Amino acid sequence: LHFFLLSAQMPWTGRSYYEGVTLVALVSLLDLLVPAHCVRILGETHDEINDPARLLSADVKRHAQLLLKGLEDQHSHKRIMRDNSFFTQCGRADAQLRELSDTNLELHGIGKLAKSGDFFTSSKRRWLLKAINSGEKTALINLGGVRPKNSAYKDCTGLRESLLVQIPLIFDGPDGRPYIVMRNETQRLMQIVSGSWKMHDSYDVKPLPNLSGDLAKLVCALRSSWLSKLAPLSRWDGWSTVRSVLDRDFKILETNSKVDFSLFIHVLRCGLVTCRDWSPTLLDESSTTEGLVGELGCIMEPTGAVLVCFSILDYLMEYGIGRKFESATKHDKFSNYGEKLLHAFDCLGGLDAESCEGYYDYSNILAAGESETKAVLMGTSTFQESYECTVETPRIRYEVPQVYISMTPFYSTKVVDDPSGEYRQGSSKTVMLNEEFQLDDGSFVAGNGQYDQGIAQWLQNKASREHGAYVVGHGYIDFLDSEYKEGNSNNRSNLHELDESELQACKDGIEEFSTNSWRSERHTSLGNVVWAPKVKSIFVVRGKNKFYSNDKVVERMRENHCFMKTRFYRCQVMTGNRVIFDWKRTFGSIEVLQVVPSQSSGIDFEVDRKLHGFRRTSSAV
Repeated sequence: LHFFLLSAQMPWTGRSYYEGVTLVALVSLLDLLVPAHCVRILGETHDEINDPARLLSADVKRHAQLLLKGLEDQHSHKRIMRDNSFFTQCGRADAQLRELSDTNLELHGIGKLAKSGDFFTSSKRRWLLKAINSGEKTALINLGGVRPKNSAYKDCTGLRESLLVQIPLIFDGPDGRPYIVMRNETQRLMQIVSGSWKMHDSYDVKPLPNLSGDLAKLVCALRSSWLSKLAPLSRWDGWSTVRSVLDRDFKILETNSKVDFSLFIHVLRCGLVTCRDWSPTLLDESSTTEGLVGELGCIMEPTGAVLVCFSILDYLMEYGIGRKFESATKHDKFSNYGEKLLHAFDCLGGLDAESCEGYYDYSNILAAGESETKAVLMGTSTFQESYECTVETPRIRYEVPQVYISMTPFYSTKVVDDPSGEYRQGSSKTVMLNEEFQLDDGSFVAGNGQYDQGIAQWLQNKASREHGAYVVGHGYIDFLDSEYKEGNSNNRSNLHELDESELQACKDGIEEFSTNSWRSERHTSLGNVVWAPKVKSIFVVRGKNKFYSNDKVVERMRENHCFMKTRFYRCQVMTGNRVIFDWKRTFGSIEVLQVVPSQSSGIDFEVDRKLHGFRRTSSAV
């Protein structure tokens, strides 16, 4: 400063003393305005400036020390105390903060694993550091207003039992962004169980109708992997306790307008022959060893062979105006979010529980290709519980003239199934008739056009994977030909021999029903064509267009003399307009074509043969 003032008086500078004083004041003002972390960065070596992980490692240690000092005297470092007030209550973060204040973490960047920014991990993957946005920082600060005595936690014991993944430290990094530090939950569990248990898998699960790929993977594992051979999770030791703790945490988050949080689920398998001989020592919650079951988040399979552990991740999203708008446009994905996630937990405990059809079927729906989803839907329990259907059959009928002789003769017409005994045969016309439908229990649904859930249940039963049904695509042609031939060879009394053009009419109709669209052809892969061996039928499943119906395709099939047994089903959702899995996968009304190659259409086939005989346009197939 003395040198600067002296130089300001020298003639060659062209400045007066007072100008020099003014410049000094401006420099001092800039020094006050520039953040301390920027000044510190300017003082670092070149290597440190180009190594953000190194700077962050030092910052973690420094801020952990500051927070511990603030916790000791309660009067200093008020800003960092405010930012970290939630998890520092009841001494919950003390041990972790002491470790962070004494340790150089040696962080390593692992990329952008979230929308908000970078992730770093310590060298032994014990700690994770994540960059968050300002909204998430505010959400965590707001949680600091939760006091155990005035909340669902009731006291410090309740807070310590919380399954929220702990964030012992939040601070502003050298780049000005907020960062959170938390234990690596997977590594924490593995450290607790030592070498006795092996980590099998982990899942990040959100409730429907949110998009959740890990949810589908977990449901698939519960349905078809080795987990499906064990008792349902709801019967495992500790289930009711874990549910109670999760319910309490969800209510705290919902009360504080938090949404989009996840269940973080770990599955561990015991590496010992006799797990139960080992487990009580570790799982004794009164011991000094960090435990697992009950309030501490894990459930144990009755034989002691498997542990499933639960915690709560990503709970820093506020349910503000933007999220409310997003929720409204995506089937209320965030409304009553805590209740939805608890319902998801209940369904994971037993996929056959009440109102859990959507979770049971989600893995199949998610795994299906775009053209296959409706075909897969028809075979799900969701379809059975949520839809009702009506059934129609196409029939060729004849409009024949009648002459009435009176004082003034006049003509009229009537419609009959068989015109052979009439004065004139008249013209033929294909119509769709409601069919009296027999269910599996022997009861009948009246053919009055009324929708009935029993028909939907019959369809689901016949088109489900459990009964061998599967998507065949273009392979339907082979099934149609083979079943037609087998039907004729085994049922000579019900022979329905078709010529080549009549067989082709059936194939063309199936393909048109599968691909027809008012814009252009769709589903050209025929992913919506299913072979159902239980009823030896080909099913084609289409969504109902708002402007037209595919019943015209079925009528054309019969007009072109496809005399195989054919049914047309109209199915609609019983409650509301659509069935919702996640906000991208929703289903409304559908239309289904059923063709039974081994059986004739019945009366109109018999009448046609009586009137016209067998039309052999070329060699019969």
